[in-house]
Amino acid sequence: MKSFYLSGQRTFGNRGCEAIVRSTVGLLRAQFGDVRVLVPSRHIERDRAQWPEAAEAGVTFVRAYLPRYAHYWVNLQRLPLPFLKRMGWPFPMPGWLEEQIASVDAVLAIGGDNYSLDYRIPSPVIGLDKFAMDLGKPVILWGASVGPFEKEPAFVGSVARHLSRMEFIAVRESVSYAYLTQTLGLGNVVQMADPAFTLGKEAIDLAGFWPTGGNGILGVNVSALIERYKRQEQDIRTEVAEFIRHAVREHGLGVLLVPHVNPLKGQHAGGDATYMAGLQEQLRDLGTSVTMMPHQLNAEQIKYVISHLRFFMGARTHATIAALSSGVPTVSIAYSVKARGINRDLFGNEEAVLQTPDLSLQSLRGRLEWLLREEQALKATLAARIPQLQHQGRQAAARISDVLARDIGNDAGSVPVRSSNGTMIEQAAAVGEARVVVDGQDAADAARAPVSVVIPCFRCRSTIADAIASVAAQTLRPAEVLLVDDCSGDDTLEALHQVASGYEPGWVKVIALAENGGPSRARNAGWERAGQPYIAFLDADDTWHPRKLELQVTALRADPAIALIAHRMTVRDRDSAVPGVRAPVRVGIVGRRRLLLNNPFPTASVVLRRDLPFRFDENFRRVEDFLLWAQIAFSGYRCAKINQVLASWHKPNYGAGGLTEDLAAMHAAGRKVRLELVRQGLLSPPEHAFARLMSVVRRTRRNLLMRVRRQADRARPRQVA
Repeated sequence: MKSFYLSGQRTFGNRGCEAIVRSTVGLLRAQFGDVRVLVPSRHIERDRAQWPEAAEAGVTFVRAYLPRYAHYWVNLQRLPLPFLKRMGWPFPMPGWLEEQIASVDAVLAIGGDNYSLDYRIPSPVIGLDKFAMDLGKPVILWGASVGPFEKEPAFVGSVARHLSRMEFIAVRESVSYAYLTQTLGLGNVVQMADPAFTLGKEAIDLAGFWPTGGNGILGVNVSALIERYKRQEQDIRTEVAEFIRHAVREHGLGVLLVPHVNPLKGQHAGGDATYMAGLQEQLRDLGTSVTMMPHQLNAEQIKYVISHLRFFMGARTHATIAALSSGVPTVSIAYSVKARGINRDLFGNEEAVLQTPDLSLQSLRGRLEWLLREEQALKATLAARIPQLQHQGRQAAARISDVLARDIGNDAGSVPVRSSNGTMIEQAAAVGEARVVVDGQDAADAARAPVSVVIPCFRCRSTIADAIASVAAQTLRPAEVLLVDDCSGDDTLEALHQVASGYEPGWVKVIALAENGGPSRARNAGWERAGQPYIAFLDADDTWHPRKLELQVTALRADPAIALIAHRMTVRDRDSAVPGVRAPVRVGIVGRRRLLLNNPFPTASVVLRRDLPFRFDENFRRVEDFLLWAQIAFSGYRCAKINQVLASWHKPNYGAGGLTEDLAAMHAAGRKVRLELVRQGLLSPPEHAFARLMSVVRRTRRNLLMRVRRQADRARPRQVA
């Protein structure tokens, strides 16, 4: 059974989103049979009530990712600072989201127009899809209208690179296709119809709200959304109200107001229904000739209602798609490229499109006259074209099947995948492991990794044996291990010699410092004594995954320009199982802006070139590692990170003892590091201001976690002896 995650989805309050989800699930079921589809939701019970049969279709509603600070970040990116536009979504993703995405075969990025500037820079959407790609999942932009992005020039390059990483981009109209292929120059673009053209209908009783009209019923949808795109002097609601009077009095039409973005059951009023209630109030004198559809219908029920109209004029894209796919002659009130493109593809022109700035009583009357005049021709065109568009949807679903057969290997055998920097990694899909291949030869076949491992040691006799054992267990062993005793003053030095004697002579070397200088001095001392071209760092209370060096050395051989390579780490009990490597293994280049937010390189994950002209600053006793990584990255050296957990901390990152428990001192050290980078000319003043703001956000979060932890400790029952 294939499984999918629908990114970009958050609520069925927008019935267009509901229509996309329902129809996409239908297309997937038609292609693959039984499927498992994870549908993110901010209101799981309400969305489940909106689609009670969802579980029978293979749908599981799951927690949606949209942190509260997303609103502030997206608005911050409106500032005229180019580096902010290019930063995308720089925040770490939660573990529960990784579990969701790791459990599926592919991610379909839905939402219709998420990849546009209609709702400002779509950083959270991009961040989630990038996260899925970094986890090795094929990501497909599905049934979308995309761009244009030129109103934010600093954003264009980064979003184009992001889109180029997707397996393919299935756009729903030709305007987006032309933009992506011609303006952005992307080669992974195909065209399909919006999946909602395949949405079914659910019959309901119309009698309770159907308007009276001797010449049929005209459906109208307008909303507060189009108020953003009007001319300053326009009064859209008044213009629409006068037009409805004209339609009723001059043409004998009844008018049904069709709200399409509405609150779900249990939520407060709002959306289209609230906006059009004022319109209905202006038209009270027309009696039952003007009514409003109930606002809590689901997407299939709304399509059933719309299918009974003679004509439809609407602003909401999926309200117009419901009409068009039901054969109802329709005028689209456009506020973006999507309406233009959909109509051009259907009819070969944009005669059925009314741009929002052009909306007036006269333009609406003109479009109604056109509908009356072309009614039969429009119906004939729709009858011929809609089956073709629905077939496009099925073809796009078949393309997903091809992607899964190619990239996932159909759950059989091995499939080579090239990482973002050219590293070739072979996925052993059947066992969920990955084997590194360099020039056709297993890296594990090499005798030794050209790596010196430096471990600073201070009163660590209880943990050092485990740390060295994890180095000895490497599938690609390092050439040497350097244990640097930082003048522990107890029996640690004796313990280090004892541990070293348990391995082959000369492999583990012990260095004793005459006085205590802190971890920076100890690491620098090991660095100076190292005899290999690369240095790896490990702390005495941490451990490595057995395949850490194998994977990192392979990436370094494949891309010699990399000066520093790291990977992810996790907190783990010493007696718990080591996390496995999840195929595919990917290597991503870490850009400058990532380091403005926090430290993406845990010390025990780092392998770097020995000949770099930097060292740990011995004046720093906290966050000294971050200063070094920033100096390397901000000086233009290439830094990379592997998308795997290849090392473990054996205590929480903060709040559990050691230097990091002193949060105030740690944040003070962070400020000192940023000022030092400014002094060295490696950090600009605007970047410094932004990094300081993000530090305040992180500090607030950590303080909250500490408070929760203390409260939990106080609430825990105490044992009485």
